[in-house]
Amino acid sequence: MEQLALLAPAPGSEAWCARFNELHVDLGTGDARYALRLARQRADLGVVGVDTCLDHVRGHARRWPANLALVQCDAAALPDALDGRVNRISVNFPYGRLLTGLLDGDEALRARLGAVLAMGGGIEVRINASALAGTGHSLATAEEALSNVCRCLGCDSVRCRRLDAAELRRFPSTWAKRIGFGREAVAIEVVGGCRVDGAPGALPP
Repeated sequence: MEQLALLAPAPGSEAWCARFNELHVDLGTGDARYALRLARQRADLGVVGVDTCLDHVRGHARRWPANLALVQCDAAALPDALDGRVNRISVNFPYGRLLTGLLDGDEALRARLGAVLAMGGGIEVRINASALAGTGHSLATAEEALSNVCRCLGCDSVRCRRLDAAELRRFPSTWAKRIGFGREAVAIEVVGGCRVDGAPGALPP
């Protein structure tokens, strides 16, 4: 597997960010299928897939759109070039340190997410029920914890809902489809929007 372009610490990363009208950061991007779909939908959207390991990414870098960059780092150590520039953050079906950091209120993680999020930005988090095993959380308490993350990031609009098997199978990520065909095919989705100039932020669709 040929590793795709890294946004950091490669020189010129701020110039890369400045090329786009908006930036979307996909945390725990996995095989980057979701990030790739976003990048192909809008050429003016810079998409940054972030994961601590990029071994699951497949494909030749030259075949990927120029508005997609992958960064191998911890979510609490996002590149400084992203500060104040990110319009939307997505976290789809995380596990491990990213999952527990969101659920248990990791201060370093929250601070870093807050630093990169632009005014009027938003965050969307989806967590499957089976991932909660061993975390001490139920779907209800996880929903509450994620809502609190949204509020800590300045979101004044928060929407929570459950995703059933059919929705999981339709969701454009490899892992979501696996969950959708599994025994415990249910997940929660928490979406937060932030204010712009005192007006409520728009919730991502």
